[in-house]
Formats: sequence, C-alpha cells, structure tokens
Amino acid sequence: MTGPESLDRELQDSHRLVVICNDMGQPVRSSTAELHVAVDDVNDNDPVFSQTSYNFTITANNDVGDVIGRVSATDRDSVSNTSE
Repeated sequence: MTGPESLDRELQDSHRLVVICNDMGQPVRSSTAELHVAVDDVNDNDPVFSQTSYNFTITANNDVGDVIGRVSATDRDSVSNTSE
C-alpha cells in the first residue's frame, strides 16, 4: 500500500510497515521500527439467513445456559456469524 487507499480486510487482513527515522547530526543517527497492523473486519455486508423466520419452543424449568435454538447467517466477509 503506497497511497491513501482504504484498507479492505477482504483483500488483505494485515500490513507490515517499516518506519525509519534519521537525524541531521554528525554522525547521523537512525532508528528503525517495524509495525504489524491487523485490519479489523467492519461488517459492511448484510447477513443472509437460511430462513426468513425462526420459531423455538421453550419448556418450563430449563436450566440456566440451556440452548433453546440456533440461528446461523453468512455474509461475504471471511467468517460466518452464529448466535445462540
């Protein structure tokens, strides 16, 4: 990446930047730092569900933490989005 382009995680999920600093002294002193930048995924794609609606039956006296249903969605991002 050389210009002010936007970062697109679907194209590249990380970047390596090398920063080099020099002073104007005699002798010239310099320092180098390497940075690894991870690009977070912004959910810029709408989720696509396998159904238009979901119905779940909940019985009385369920234990805390019991799963009552599962909904799954996909989008054009790199991973699926699942909620319970």
